[in-house]
Amino acid sequence: MNAFNKTVRTALGAVLLFVSMGTAFAAPAFVISNGTGDNLGNPPFTLGWRFTTSGPISVTNLGLFDSSQDGLAERHEIGLWDSAGNLLASTFIGAGTTDPLVNQFRYADIADILLGAGTYQIGALYTSGLDAVIFPGFASGFATAPTIQFDQAAFNGAGVLSNPDQGVGTDAAYFGPNF
Repeated sequence: MNAFNKTVRTALGAVLLFVSMGTAFAAPAFVISNGTGDNLGNPPFTLGWRFTTSGPISVTNLGLFDSSQDGLAERHEIGLWDSAGNLLASTFIGAGTTDPLVNQFRYADIADILLGAGTYQIGALYTSGLDAVIFPGFASGFATAPTIQFDQAAFNGAGVLSNPDQGVGTDAAYFGPNF
C-alpha cells in the first residue's frame, strides 16, 4: 500500500470514529409499562412533572400519553419550561391517531432545543377529562433516560397552558407529557 492510500485510510478511519462518537440516539425521557390511565375528574389543569438533567440533552419532540394507544379524544397543548418559568418550547398533539405513536405516547416535532444541566418542567393542558393520565402512585415500570432524574409530579390550575409549578410529591406521575 502506498503512502497516499495509507494516509487516506487513516484519515477516513478518524472521521468515521469522530462521527460515530458524536452520534445521538433518540430515546424518550422516560418509559412506563402502563397501557392505560385514568381520566381527570376536575379539569382544567396543566399536568406534568419536574426533572433535572445531569448533562446536555437535545429535545426534538414533545409527546403525550395515549391511553390504550387508540388515539386521543382531543387536541392538547404541551410546553417545556426552565427553572425560572420561561417557556422554552410548546406544541400541540392532535386528536386522533395522526401524530406518531412511540410506545404509549404520541409525539409532535418542535424546533430542536438543547437543555443544559439543570431543572425543568414539562406540562400538558387538559381542558376536559376525555384523555387519561397516570396519577401519583400508579406508574408501573417507570425508568428515566440516564441523564434525566424525575424530581416531582406537578400541576397548575390555570385554564390555559401554564408552567406546572405546584409540586405534589415525588411519586412518578402526571404522565401526560413526555419528550
